[in-house]
Amino acid sequence: MNDDIADELVDAVQPAPDTASTLERMYAWLRDAGRPPTGVRVETRSGALYSGVILVHQNVPLVMFALRTGERTSAPSWWNHSGDTFADDDVGF
Repeated sequence: MNDDIADELVDAVQPAPDTASTLERMYAWLRDAGRPPTGVRVETRSGALYSGVILVHQNVPLVMFALRTGERTSAPSWWNHSGDTFADDDVGF
């Protein structure tokens, strides 16, 4: 019985012959499907810069796995320079 379990474990861990091609296809699909549209940029009101992964639904971040990596050196694109208020679209997307 122990031999049967060992054989099953080896079969489960040992990659199938077409695993490499499947992984390559999955990577290619993920690379293309995960590419954001041109010009998309997430900006914070505080000027903090982050690097990581953000899950967004209708321009609202739902989950953010990111590290703060610095500070912005200029005003965000959505800042209203004529006064001390945010522009209408102050979400920053």
